[in-house]
Amino acid sequence: MEIIKNLETELAVFDPIMAGFSQLETEIKTLKVKGFEDKEGYQACKSFRTQKLVKLRTAIEAKRSEVKRFYLDAGNEIDKKAKEITAKINILENYCKSQEKIIEDEAARVKAEKEAKLKAILDDRIIKLQSIKANFDYNSLGKLSDQEFESLLKSETDRFNKEESERIAKEKELEHLRKLEAENQARLQIERKKAEAAQQELIRLQREEIQKKEAELLAKEKERKEAEAKIIAEQEKQRAIEHQKELEAKKREAEAKAKIADEKLFKSIQAKFPSIESAWIEIARLTKLVKE
Repeated sequence: MEIIKNLETELAVFDPIMAGFSQLETEIKTLKVKGFEDKEGYQACKSFRTQKLVKLRTAIEAKRSEVKRFYLDAGNEIDKKAKEITAKINILENYCKSQEKIIEDEAARVKAEKEAKLKAILDDRIIKLQSIKANFDYNSLGKLSDQEFESLLKSETDRFNKEESERIAKEKELEHLRKLEAENQARLQIERKKAEAAQQELIRLQREEIQKKEAELLAKEKERKEAEAKIIAEQEKQRAIEHQKELEAKKREAEAKAKIADEKLFKSIQAKFPSIESAWIEIARLTKLVKE
Protein backbone atom coordinates (compact mmCIF):
# COMPACT_ATOMS: atom_id res chain seq x y z
CA MET A 1 0.00 0.00 0.00
CA GLU A 2 2.94 2.31 0.74
CA ILE A 3 4.30 1.75 -2.73
CA ILE A 4 0.93 2.59 -4.25
CA LYS A 5 0.74 5.85 -2.26
CA ASN A 6 4.27 6.78 -3.35
CA LEU A 7 3.32 6.04 -6.94
CA GLU A 8 0.25 8.27 -6.69
CA THR A 9 2.43 11.06 -5.27
CA GLU A 10 4.93 10.68 -8.11
CA LEU A 11 2.20 10.70 -10.75
CA ALA A 12 0.70 13.88 -9.25
CA VAL A 13 3.59 15.92 -10.69
CA PHE A 14 2.00 15.42 -14.16
CA ASP A 15 -1.38 16.85 -13.04
CA PRO A 16 -0.50 20.57 -13.56
CA ILE A 17 0.67 19.74 -17.09
CA MET A 18 -2.56 17.98 -17.90
CA ALA A 19 -4.52 20.88 -16.39
CA GLY A 20 -2.80 23.36 -18.69
CA PHE A 21 -3.08 21.13 -21.77
CA SER A 22 -6.49 22.55 -22.70
CA GLN A 23 -4.90 26.02 -22.77
CA LEU A 24 -2.28 24.78 -25.23
CA GLU A 25 -5.00 23.33 -27.49
CA THR A 26 -6.81 26.67 -27.42
CA GLU A 27 -3.63 28.63 -28.28
CA ILE A 28 -2.63 26.30 -31.16
CA LYS A 29 -5.98 26.84 -32.86
CA THR A 30 -5.01 30.52 -33.37
CA LEU A 31 -1.82 29.55 -35.21
CA LYS A 32 -2.07 29.16 -39.00
CA VAL A 33 0.26 29.90 -41.94
CA LYS A 34 -1.84 31.65 -44.55
CA GLY A 35 0.56 31.19 -47.44
CA PHE A 36 4.14 31.21 -48.64
CA GLU A 37 4.51 34.93 -47.86
CA ASP A 38 3.12 34.60 -44.28
CA LYS A 39 6.46 34.84 -42.43
CA GLU A 40 4.80 36.06 -39.22
CA GLY A 41 2.48 33.06 -39.07
CA TYR A 42 5.40 30.73 -39.76
CA GLN A 43 7.50 32.28 -36.98
CA ALA A 44 4.59 32.15 -34.53
CA CYS A 45 4.10 28.41 -35.16
CA LYS A 46 7.79 27.69 -34.87
CA SER A 47 8.17 29.67 -31.62
CA PHE A 48 5.12 27.96 -30.11
CA ARG A 49 6.50 24.54 -30.98
CA THR A 50 10.11 25.14 -29.83
CA GLN A 51 9.49 27.39 -26.80
CA LYS A 52 6.48 25.62 -25.39
CA LEU A 53 5.80 22.19 -26.83
CA VAL A 54 9.40 20.95 -27.17
CA LYS A 55 10.40 22.27 -23.73
CA LEU A 56 7.28 20.77 -22.17
CA ARG A 57 7.85 17.37 -23.85
CA THR A 58 11.53 17.39 -22.76
CA ALA A 59 10.58 18.24 -19.16
CA ILE A 60 7.99 15.42 -19.11
CA GLU A 61 10.52 12.88 -20.44
CA ALA A 62 13.08 13.91 -17.83
CA LYS A 63 10.53 13.61 -15.01
CA ARG A 64 9.35 10.22 -16.37
CA SER A 65 12.88 8.84 -16.30
CA GLU A 66 13.45 10.23 -12.79
CA VAL A 67 10.23 8.79 -11.36
CA LYS A 68 10.58 5.42 -13.15
CA ARG A 69 14.18 4.77 -12.07
CA PHE A 70 13.18 3.80 -8.51
CA TYR A 71 10.58 1.35 -9.73
CA LEU A 72 12.92 -0.16 -12.35
CA ASP A 73 15.60 -0.82 -9.73
CA ALA A 74 13.01 -2.30 -7.37
CA GLY A 75 11.68 -4.54 -10.17
CA ASN A 76 15.15 -5.81 -10.96
CA GLU A 77 15.78 -6.72 -7.33
CA ILE A 78 12.42 -8.50 -7.18
CA ASP A 79 13.23 -10.49 -10.35
CA LYS A 80 16.66 -11.46 -8.98
CA LYS A 81 15.24 -12.75 -5.68
CA ALA A 82 12.42 -14.61 -7.43
CA LYS A 83 14.92 -16.35 -9.75
CA GLU A 84 17.01 -17.54 -6.77
CA ILE A 85 13.95 -19.02 -5.07
CA THR A 86 12.64 -20.54 -8.33
CA ALA A 87 16.00 -22.25 -8.97
CA LYS A 88 15.85 -23.96 -5.56
CA ILE A 89 12.24 -24.99 -6.14
CA ASN A 90 13.15 -26.43 -9.59
CA ILE A 91 15.75 -28.69 -7.95
CA LEU A 92 13.16 -30.07 -5.55
CA GLU A 93 10.54 -30.31 -8.31
CA ASN A 94 12.89 -32.19 -10.64
CA TYR A 95 13.63 -34.71 -7.88
CA CYS A 96 9.88 -35.32 -7.44
CA LYS A 97 9.51 -35.68 -11.22
CA SER A 98 12.31 -38.27 -11.33
CA GLN A 99 10.57 -40.29 -8.62
CA GLU A 100 7.23 -39.97 -10.37
CA LYS A 101 8.85 -41.01 -13.65
CA ILE A 102 9.68 -44.45 -12.19
CA ILE A 103 5.97 -45.24 -11.96
CA GLU A 104 5.04 -43.32 -15.13
CA ASP A 105 7.68 -45.08 -17.26
CA GLU A 106 6.61 -48.48 -16.00
CA ALA A 107 2.95 -47.60 -16.60
CA ALA A 108 3.84 -46.39 -20.12
CA ARG A 109 5.78 -49.62 -20.78
CA VAL A 110 2.92 -51.79 -19.54
CA LYS A 111 0.45 -49.74 -21.57
CA ALA A 112 2.61 -49.98 -24.71
CA GLU A 113 3.06 -53.72 -24.21
CA LYS A 114 -0.69 -54.16 -23.76
CA GLU A 115 -1.43 -52.04 -26.79
CA ALA A 116 1.14 -54.00 -28.85
CA LYS A 117 -0.48 -57.29 -27.85
CA LEU A 118 -3.95 -55.92 -28.64
CA LYS A 119 -2.67 -54.61 -31.99
CA ALA A 120 -1.11 -57.98 -32.81
CA ILE A 121 -4.41 -59.71 -31.97
CA LEU A 122 -6.35 -57.13 -34.00
CA ASP A 123 -3.95 -57.41 -36.97
CA ASP A 124 -4.25 -61.21 -36.86
CA ARG A 125 -8.04 -60.97 -36.80
CA ILE A 126 -8.04 -58.50 -39.70
CA ILE A 127 -5.74 -60.75 -41.78
CA LYS A 128 -7.95 -63.78 -41.14
CA LEU A 129 -11.16 -61.92 -41.99
CA GLN A 130 -9.66 -60.24 -45.07
CA SER A 131 -8.45 -63.64 -46.35
CA ILE A 132 -12.08 -64.75 -46.55
CA LYS A 133 -13.32 -61.36 -47.81
CA ALA A 134 -15.45 -60.77 -44.72
CA ASN A 135 -17.36 -57.57 -44.00
CA PHE A 136 -16.58 -56.33 -40.48
CA ASP A 137 -16.54 -53.23 -38.30
CA TYR A 138 -12.91 -52.29 -37.67
CA ASN A 139 -13.73 -50.24 -34.57
CA SER A 140 -15.64 -53.02 -32.79
CA LEU A 141 -13.36 -55.87 -33.91
CA GLY A 142 -10.88 -55.32 -31.07
CA LYS A 143 -13.66 -55.36 -28.47
CA LEU A 144 -14.73 -58.94 -29.29
CA SER A 145 -13.73 -61.74 -26.96
CA ASP A 146 -11.81 -64.70 -28.36
CA GLN A 147 -14.99 -66.81 -28.31
CA GLU A 148 -17.00 -64.10 -30.07
CA PHE A 149 -14.30 -63.69 -32.70
CA GLU A 150 -14.02 -67.44 -33.32
CA SER A 151 -17.80 -67.57 -33.78
CA LEU A 152 -17.63 -64.65 -36.24
CA LEU A 153 -14.69 -66.24 -38.08
CA LYS A 154 -16.48 -69.59 -38.42
CA SER A 155 -19.65 -67.93 -39.70
CA GLU A 156 -17.72 -65.85 -42.23
CA THR A 157 -15.59 -68.88 -43.24
CA ASP A 158 -18.72 -70.95 -43.94
CA ARG A 159 -20.14 -68.08 -45.98
CA PHE A 160 -16.86 -67.66 -47.88
CA ASN A 161 -16.55 -71.40 -48.63
CA LYS A 162 -20.14 -71.47 -49.90
CA GLU A 163 -19.60 -68.41 -52.08
CA GLU A 164 -16.29 -69.80 -53.36
CA SER A 165 -17.96 -73.11 -54.27
CA GLU A 166 -20.68 -71.24 -56.12
CA ARG A 167 -18.11 -68.99 -57.78
CA ILE A 168 -15.97 -71.96 -58.90
CA ALA A 169 -19.08 -73.73 -60.26
CA LYS A 170 -20.06 -70.58 -62.17
CA GLU A 171 -16.50 -70.20 -63.43
CA LYS A 172 -16.53 -73.79 -64.71
CA GLU A 173 -19.89 -73.21 -66.37
CA LEU A 174 -18.66 -69.97 -67.90
CA GLU A 175 -15.46 -71.67 -69.03
CA HIS A 176 -17.54 -74.43 -70.66
CA LEU A 177 -19.72 -71.81 -72.36
CA ARG A 178 -16.63 -69.88 -73.47
CA LYS A 179 -15.16 -73.12 -74.88
CA LEU A 180 -18.38 -73.85 -76.77
CA GLU A 181 -18.45 -70.27 -78.03
CA ALA A 182 -14.81 -70.52 -79.13
CA GLU A 183 -15.52 -73.78 -80.95
CA ASN A 184 -18.58 -72.26 -82.57
CA GLN A 185 -16.58 -69.19 -83.61
CA ALA A 186 -13.82 -71.44 -84.99
CA ARG A 187 -16.39 -73.45 -86.97
CA LEU A 188 -18.00 -70.26 -88.25
CA GLN A 189 -14.56 -68.93 -89.15
CA ILE A 190 -13.79 -72.09 -91.15
CA GLU A 191 -17.17 -71.86 -92.88
CA ARG A 192 -16.60 -68.18 -93.61
CA LYS A 193 -13.19 -68.96 -95.05
CA LYS A 194 -14.66 -71.74 -97.20
CA ALA A 195 -17.45 -69.46 -98.37
CA GLU A 196 -14.95 -66.69 -99.06
CA ALA A 197 -12.71 -69.14 -100.96
CA ALA A 198 -15.71 -70.37 -102.97
CA GLN A 199 -16.74 -66.79 -103.63
CA GLN A 200 -13.20 -65.90 -104.67
CA GLU A 201 -13.08 -68.94 -106.95
CA LEU A 202 -16.41 -67.97 -108.49
CA ILE A 203 -15.17 -64.42 -108.96
CA ARG A 204 -11.96 -65.78 -110.51
CA LEU A 205 -13.90 -68.01 -112.94
CA GLN A 206 -16.27 -65.16 -113.80
CA ARG A 207 -13.30 -62.87 -114.31
CA GLU A 208 -11.60 -65.45 -116.55
CA GLU A 209 -14.86 -65.88 -118.51
CA ILE A 210 -15.17 -62.12 -118.89
CA GLN A 211 -11.53 -61.86 -119.91
CA LYS A 212 -12.03 -64.71 -122.41
CA LYS A 213 -15.09 -63.02 -123.89
CA GLU A 214 -13.28 -59.70 -123.94
CA ALA A 215 -10.34 -61.38 -125.70
CA GLU A 216 -12.74 -62.95 -128.24
CA LEU A 217 -14.44 -59.61 -128.78
CA LEU A 218 -11.04 -57.95 -129.18
CA ALA A 219 -9.98 -60.66 -131.65
CA LYS A 220 -13.22 -60.28 -133.61
CA GLU A 221 -12.85 -56.53 -133.51
CA LYS A 222 -9.29 -56.91 -134.73
CA GLU A 223 -10.44 -59.23 -137.55
CA ARG A 224 -13.22 -56.78 -138.43
CA LYS A 225 -10.82 -53.87 -138.49
CA GLU A 226 -8.30 -55.89 -140.51
CA ALA A 227 -11.08 -56.91 -142.94
CA GLU A 228 -12.27 -53.31 -143.19
CA ALA A 229 -8.69 -52.21 -143.69
CA LYS A 230 -8.26 -54.85 -146.38
CA ILE A 231 -11.49 -53.81 -148.10
CA ILE A 232 -10.50 -50.16 -147.84
CA ALA A 233 -7.05 -51.01 -149.22
CA GLU A 234 -8.65 -53.02 -152.03
CA GLN A 235 -11.04 -50.16 -152.73
CA GLU A 236 -8.17 -47.71 -152.72
CA LYS A 237 -6.26 -50.01 -155.02
CA GLN A 238 -9.29 -50.33 -157.32
CA ARG A 239 -9.81 -46.57 -157.27
CA ALA A 240 -6.14 -46.12 -158.08
CA ILE A 241 -6.47 -48.60 -160.99
CA GLU A 242 -9.60 -46.88 -162.24
CA HIS A 243 -7.93 -43.52 -161.85
CA GLN A 244 -4.96 -44.84 -163.80
CA LYS A 245 -7.30 -46.17 -166.45
CA GLU A 246 -8.99 -42.79 -166.63
CA LEU A 247 -5.66 -41.11 -167.02
CA GLU A 248 -4.63 -43.58 -169.71
CA ALA A 249 -7.99 -43.17 -171.46
CA LYS A 250 -7.63 -39.44 -171.38
CA LYS A 251 -4.15 -39.82 -172.70
CA ARG A 252 -5.30 -42.07 -175.55
CA GLU A 253 -8.18 -39.72 -176.18
CA ALA A 254 -5.80 -36.84 -176.40
CA GLU A 255 -3.54 -38.82 -178.70
CA ALA A 256 -6.52 -39.87 -180.86
CA LYS A 257 -7.71 -36.27 -180.92
CA ALA A 258 -4.28 -35.17 -182.04
CA LYS A 259 -4.24 -37.81 -184.79
CA ILE A 260 -7.76 -36.96 -185.99
CA ALA A 261 -7.43 -33.56 -187.56
CA ASP A 262 -11.12 -33.09 -188.12
CA GLU A 263 -12.39 -31.92 -184.75
CA LYS A 264 -16.00 -32.25 -185.82
CA LEU A 265 -15.40 -35.87 -186.81
CA PHE A 266 -13.62 -36.45 -183.46
CA LYS A 267 -16.53 -35.10 -181.46
CA SER A 268 -18.94 -37.21 -183.47
CA ILE A 269 -16.88 -40.31 -182.75
CA GLN A 270 -16.54 -39.28 -179.12
CA ALA A 271 -20.31 -38.86 -178.82
CA LYS A 272 -20.86 -42.24 -180.44
CA PHE A 273 -18.22 -43.91 -178.30
CA PRO A 274 -18.23 -42.21 -174.86
CA SER A 275 -15.59 -44.63 -173.52
CA ILE A 276 -12.56 -46.28 -174.98
CA GLU A 277 -14.08 -49.67 -174.24
CA SER A 278 -17.11 -48.95 -176.37
CA ALA A 279 -14.75 -47.91 -179.17
CA TRP A 280 -12.79 -51.11 -178.80
CA ILE A 281 -15.98 -53.12 -179.01
CA GLU A 282 -16.98 -51.35 -182.20
CA ILE A 283 -13.53 -51.82 -183.70
CA ALA A 284 -13.65 -55.49 -182.87
CA ARG A 285 -17.09 -55.77 -184.56
CA LEU A 286 -15.85 -54.02 -187.66
CA THR A 287 -12.69 -56.12 -187.80
CA LYS A 288 -14.83 -59.24 -187.62
CA LEU A 289 -17.04 -58.00 -190.48
CA VAL A 290 -13.99 -57.23 -192.59
CA LYS A 291 -12.65 -60.73 -192.11
CA GLU A 292 -15.95 -62.23 -193.18
